[in-house]
Parts: sequence; structure tokens; C-alpha cells
Amino acid sequence: PSSPGIWRLRLRATDLNQPLEELSVITRVPFTDKRGGFLNGYRIGTYATEGSAREDMYAPPPGFIEVTPENQDLKVSEHFALRNFLTKDQFSVWPKYLALDLRLIDKLELVLQELNAMGVRAERMAVMSGYRTPAYNGPGEGGRARLSRHTYGDASDVWVDNDGDGWMDDLNGDGRRDTRDGEVLARAVDRVEARYPELIGGVGVYTSSSARICGSASS
Repeated sequence: PSSPGIWRLRLRATDLNQPLEELSVITRVPFTDKRGGFLNGYRIGTYATEGSAREDMYAPPPGFIEVTPENQDLKVSEHFALRNFLTKDQFSVWPKYLALDLRLIDKLELVLQELNAMGVRAERMAVMSGYRTPAYNGPGEGGRARLSRHTYGDASDVWVDNDGDGWMDDLNGDGRRDTRDGEVLARAVDRVEARYPELIGGVGVYTSSSARICGSASS
């Protein structure tokens, strides 16, 4: 489709008219629609490389997914929806806009599969931080990189949270929740990257300001 939106697909033939509930086509709002750091009233800010004519991985994203109250729960994979990756600000502003690289979604799903293959129960992954607008990320202060991959939609801070209590689960079974559990998650990421070189991006383990143990995985 030539206009931005989320489109459902339907199979049609002589005796067939069947919707494909599990598959959608998303067309993005072009980056060039952004004006003065805003897109349709939503503050995105300015990318550090904006206007530089760069064409590498640090060039601004080509466009944004428009997220509304009605489509925010759209599943982009078995375990993740659009809402999981939204910037954590401007809560009352709609629509919101999201840069999201689907290779990151593939990687996170593969990490969940790998953990289970390792004998580690992993049914749910919480996303503390997915896409961050440049306005939210800032120019590089507070430990946030000036060219953070979060601003490009291909990095996320996550932890395994099967019970939904907001904390990393005890992945190594030692009765504690600490950075050793994050290291289990990191090993799963390393194994996925070894099998899928196109998803290599890296992983880091850290304790957040709220004492959550997170893994930061990028594509």
C-alpha cells in the first residue's frame, strides 16, 4: 500500500475468501514527514547524523511505524507486540511512532528458544527499553550512547520474567536473582549469534537503577 498503516491480508479465489489473521503488512510513515523534531505532534527529536547524507547503519531510519491505542497490541511475533518497544514517555500523546528492526524480534524469539533448549524455563521476556527517540535518549549523557542502537530500533534491554513480577527470574537455579542469571541469558544470545551470523550485534549484562538484572541484545 502507498499510504502508511497496518494492513490485514486476505486470500481470495473462486471458492475462497479467507483472512490471514496471523500475518500483517506494515507500511511506515516516511522519515521525511518529520518536522522540527516532531511527527504528527509526537516528539522524536533530531538524529545526530540527520542531514549528513550518511547511508551506513547510523543513517536515520527510513521511517516509523504509527502506533495507536487500537493497534498497540498487534503481535509482531509470538511473544512480542508493538507496545513492548515504545519509548517510555509522552504517555498521553497519540499516535506514537516507533522504529523497529524485525531482525531484533527474530533474535529475541531465538534467544527464548535457546534458553529452553538449554533447560532454562523461558516463557516470557520483559522489555525494559526498546526504541528510544533521540529526544528521550538525549545527546549521550547518563550512560546512553549518542548513537545508541536503541534510537534505530534494533536494540533492547530485556530479562526473562515468567511470573510477571517485574524482576529477572532465577535462571541458574541457585536461589538468587543476580548478574549470574543475566550471564545465562548472555550465553543464550552468544549461541544464537554463533548459528545466525546475520544477527550478530552483541549483548551486555548489567544491573539497572531499580536492581533489575538485564541483558541488552542488539541485532
